[in-house]
Formats: sequence, C-alpha cells, structure tokens
Amino acid sequence: DYMRNNKETFFGLIIEGIKQCISDGIELIDIIHFFVKDTKIVIQVKKDDWNATLTLALEHFESIEDYEKCVEIKNLINNIK
Repeated sequence: DYMRNNKETFFGLIIEGIKQCISDGIELIDIIHFFVKDTKIVIQVKKDDWNATLTLALEHFESIEDYEKCVEIKNLINNIK
C-alpha cells in the first residue's frame, strides 16, 4: 500500500538512484529498505531493468501531467541505451 500511495516518492527515488548509478558506474540500485516483522526487505533494480522501470515511471508522470519529470526520464532512457 505504501508504494501505491506514494508513487511520486517511489519513482523519484528510482530516478535519482539511476542517475547516481550512471554517474558512479554502478549497475544495481537499492531503491528502498524496510522491515517486516524483523525481516529486512530491500528493493533493488538491476541495470537490465532500468528501461522498463523508467518506462513505468514515465507512464505515471504522464498521467499526472508532470512533464518536466517526463523530459528528465526520457533523457535518462536515452543515456542508458
């Protein structure tokens, strides 16, 4: 529910994480860490999945008409190819 209700935050973390990974030459992003009943859960995105993940982010930001984020995402997609 948290991620569904906080899409802007979640996708924002993904965008910033991918930008940092590109800058640092890293191919795996840790997006978020949280605990469920004493179990640590880490959501990661591998470089092979960045385009698909950014495409989901793009669809979200298009749906809320945040076109500045859309341009930023399209630039990242082009940099990954």
